[in-house]
Amino acid sequence: MASANFTIDDTSPLIQYVGIWGAGTNVDPLKHLRVTLNPVTLPRLFNSDLCRYSNGGTFTLCNTLGSSATFTFNGTQVYVYGAKRDNHGPYSVTLDGTTTAFNGFSETALWTTLFVSDVLAQGMHTITITWTSNVAEQGETPTIEDTANGFSYEPKGAWGTDLEAAVLSGFSSGSGHVTFASGAFASLTFKGDVVTIFGAVGPSIAPYSVQLDGVFHGKLNATKPLYTPQVALYHANNLGTGLHTLVLTSQPAEREVLAIDYAQVAAVSQPSARVGSANKRQSVIGPAVGGVVGGVTFLGFVILVLYVAQRRAHRARQRNGMLAVSQFPHQLHSELNTASGGQRGKGTAPETTQTVRAPPLTHTYSSRREPDDRLLGLPPDYAQATMPERSVPRW
Repeated sequence: MASANFTIDDTSPLIQYVGIWGAGTNVDPLKHLRVTLNPVTLPRLFNSDLCRYSNGGTFTLCNTLGSSATFTFNGTQVYVYGAKRDNHGPYSVTLDGTTTAFNGFSETALWTTLFVSDVLAQGMHTITITWTSNVAEQGETPTIEDTANGFSYEPKGAWGTDLEAAVLSGFSSGSGHVTFASGAFASLTFKGDVVTIFGAVGPSIAPYSVQLDGVFHGKLNATKPLYTPQVALYHANNLGTGLHTLVLTSQPAEREVLAIDYAQVAAVSQPSARVGSANKRQSVIGPAVGGVVGGVTFLGFVILVLYVAQRRAHRARQRNGMLAVSQFPHQLHSELNTASGGQRGKGTAPETTQTVRAPPLTHTYSSRREPDDRLLGLPPDYAQATMPERSVPRW
């Protein structure tokens, strides 16, 4: 049995997109901006990392509830590659009717697997990835300003609201809470299963630690080279119903300030699904590399197709014939293989050779054989381009 990796990039016609989607490239000027996609003229998003996506940096994106992309393939395993970033959100993957929910958010940008299937039975399979982070029927995500009752600031004497004195600007509604004191904390009590808290980042903005419902969620650093207001300082979802408490505690160096602007809290429409990890499942076959998914959703599909390469020879007068079938030497090159958080070293199928005993041969024949495109589920020119030559020794 031989195996081959096939890459299906996000621009392939084999992927069926439903809903409002836009195309992105690695030559666009926007970076770290919260962008609302226009249904008619979808803007392109860019930062220098986007060239790390496959096919020269292409990706396909959406941020509308229910938008999906579907791919049908004939094989035994499928990988979805993409990014997890601070502007990405929840998505679901449905494979042959089984839906799993995932979270595309990451404080640090990661180029990694977004979904890895188990090894499947040989045959036709359908995978669909769906954007799921729009707010439920209530409408817009409610904004909670820093002055709302849900916020509290302790100790009270350590916090102020004079943004001009702190050399801060660009805050929502022109208001914000700031502290220079180490250990001072801002607390938000809310009801909902999604929360995002916003503030400023910049050269003089302090690191801070995060607690959610009494559980420590790590230390984050808002000290950045450029000043930017209204940046997400923390995001969490799938929290469940009921009251929750989020606490940000300042851990400044000298003359650094922690600045709180506002929060957004909501219930989110989620499909009936089990929650899984995109990196939990492991495979014995290495993946090929494709496009992207994320929270402004970047999408691309990577298909690992495993198929049978044995064939019967005619019975003949020769005895003990041997047919050598080499593994596909399909070497793939992509930044995804070296990006932080990705599955490294899986761009090539294992280097093995399988020996298959064949019945006696009646004649000598060419070892080159065109693949059955119905088996691969791919266009003929693509499938033929990836088939290696096989050699048949003569006895």
